[in-house]
Amino acid sequence: MKKTSKILITLLQAALLINLGGCLPMNEEQINAKAQAIYNNLTEPPPVMETEVQHELADEQILRLSARDISYVDTNRMGINDYIFMDQVFPGLTRKDPNSDEYLGALAKSWKASNDLQTWTFELQADIPWVSINPDTGEVSEVQDNSGNVRTVSAADFKAGLLNILNPENGSFQTYYLNTIVNAAEYASGEVLPEEVGIEAASDTELVIHTNQPNPYLDAIASLPIFSAIPSWIPDPVSLAEDTVDVMLYYGPYLVTEYMPETVINLVSNPFWPGTDGIRKPVLTEINYDLRTTKDVVNMYAEGEIDLLQLNTVEYEDVLQGSGLEGDVVTSPSSCGYYLFFKQIDSGLAASAEARQMIAAAINKKGLNNSIFWGTAQTLDHFVPAGVRGGLPQDDELGIPYDPENAAEYFEALVSEDPTIEPLQLYTVGWENYPALLESIAANLMDANVPISITQAEDWGEYLDTINDPEMPYNLVLTEYCMSYDDAQSLWDAWLDNSFFTTQSENWQSAAFYDLLDASLTESKLEKRAEKYAEMEAITVVNDAVVIPLLWESDYWLRRPTVDGPLLTLSPHFEDWAIVK
Repeated sequence: MKKTSKILITLLQAALLINLGGCLPMNEEQINAKAQAIYNNLTEPPPVMETEVQHELADEQILRLSARDISYVDTNRMGINDYIFMDQVFPGLTRKDPNSDEYLGALAKSWKASNDLQTWTFELQADIPWVSINPDTGEVSEVQDNSGNVRTVSAADFKAGLLNILNPENGSFQTYYLNTIVNAAEYASGEVLPEEVGIEAASDTELVIHTNQPNPYLDAIASLPIFSAIPSWIPDPVSLAEDTVDVMLYYGPYLVTEYMPETVINLVSNPFWPGTDGIRKPVLTEINYDLRTTKDVVNMYAEGEIDLLQLNTVEYEDVLQGSGLEGDVVTSPSSCGYYLFFKQIDSGLAASAEARQMIAAAINKKGLNNSIFWGTAQTLDHFVPAGVRGGLPQDDELGIPYDPENAAEYFEALVSEDPTIEPLQLYTVGWENYPALLESIAANLMDANVPISITQAEDWGEYLDTINDPEMPYNLVLTEYCMSYDDAQSLWDAWLDNSFFTTQSENWQSAAFYDLLDASLTESKLEKRAEKYAEMEAITVVNDAVVIPLLWESDYWLRRPTVDGPLLTLSPHFEDWAIVK
C-alpha cells in the first residue's frame, strides 16, 4: 500500500512545521536552535587536499584504504563508486588535469575533432605494453606474441573494449555514454552488427570515432574506464569478474595481484608503465582495498589498519565530535548535488515564472548547508556547480539571490487576492537527506507566506515511478543528481528526456533553451560552449525558474597525515599519490 505523509499547511498554521521523519512538531526557531547547537559542536570544515606531492617520500609506499562502496570490478557494470579502482587498472584515453579544465593524454597521445565535431581521431601512445603477473611468484612480465615481440596496446584493443561494452549479450550499464557513436545504440539493442558501429581502428595507433551528432565533449567521456582496452587477439577475454586473475592481462599503472569479492583487492604498480602526460609513473608500489562492509571502518582507521577512508554523513558527524581523529578529516568535491525542479506548472502557485522566482528567493541555501551539511557543501546559484568544466564560477552573479522579505510580501499579496489558490505541492522520498532538506525548505516557504502541501514517498521505487508519471500532481520535486564525467554536458544531458529536471513538455516549452542546447554541441571551443551554457542557466534558473539549484555535496574522508595526493571530483588518481615522512 502506498504510504504518504500529507499535511496541508495554511497561512494560519505557518508557525508549525511537521517533521517528516516522525518527530514531534517543531517551529523554525526550535529547528534553528537545534541545528546551531550541532553546528557549534563541530569543527570548521576541513580544507580540500593539496594536489601535488610536496614532501620527502617514506621508504614504504603502500596505501591501505577501505573501499566498501565498490560493487563491481567489471567495466560493463561499474558505477561511480567503482571508478576508484577502475581508473588505476583500466584507464581510458584521457585524464582530467586536476589544476585546469584541460584533459591530458592517458593512453592517447593526442586527439583532434573534425570541423563538424562528428569525427574524433585519437593518436595512441605507441609504447604501452600488455603485461601479466605470475600468481605464484608475483613477477610482472610483458606479454609477447608467437614471434617473441612485445604486444603493445593498439587501436584494435580499444575498439574491442568499446564493442565489449556495447555487446548486447553483456547487458552493460554503460552503453548510454556511447550512444552518440554511430550505430552504438542500435548494436547494443541487437539491431545491427558490430562492424556497423562507428568505431574504426585506422592503424595500430589511430582510433577513429564517428558520431551521429556533433560531440564537443568526447574527450571527457574518453577519460572513463569504458574507454579501456581489452586484448583484441583473444576471442573471448576472461573478465575480472571471474574468480581468478592469473590469466588477466593489464596495461595501466597498476595491476591486480589478489581479488576476493567483498573482501579485498590488492594492486601493485606496473613496472612497465612508461608514464604519460595524464598518468605519471606511480610512486605507490601497492594499493590494498579492503572491501568488507561488516567492519567498523572508523575503528579500523583509529587502530592503524587503514590509511584512507571515505566517511558517510553519520560517521563524519561522529568523528568531528570528540573522536580524536578530527585533525585527519578532509573534504573533497562530490559528484552529486540536490535540486528542486518544477514538474506541474499549469495551475496554482507554480503557474507563473514570477511566482517560481519568488519561491526560489524564499529558500535559504546557506541555512540548509549549515544545518544539514555542516557548511561543507557548495551552495548552488547555478545549475552546473562551480569547478565543473564549462560551468560558471562560484562568484558569478547569475542566479536568484535569497530575498525572504520580498518573497513574503509577494505571496501575502497573492494569497490575499485569491485565498482559495491551490497550495504548492512538494514531493520527496523518505531517504537519506531528503526529508531533512524538504523539512527545512518547507519552513523557509512558510515563513514566506507560501501555503504548501507535502507528500513523502515510502521508498525509492515509488518515488521514481511517481516523478516519471505524466499525470503526477506535484509542483515541486526534490531530487539528487550526479554527474558521470567532468564536463557541464554531463548535467545538461538531464534535459534531453522527460525525467528528473525536465518539466512535462505540455507545461513548459522554451525553444530558446533547446536551440542553445543544440548550438552548444556545435562549439569546438570550450569558452564558446560555456557561453551557451550560461545563457541556458539564465533561462532555466532565472527567467523561467523551472529548476532551483540547492547544494552540491562534499565527500568526507579520513586521511592519515602521511598520505598525500589529490582527491578529485569523481575519483582519486592514485598515480599522483605518495606516502610521505
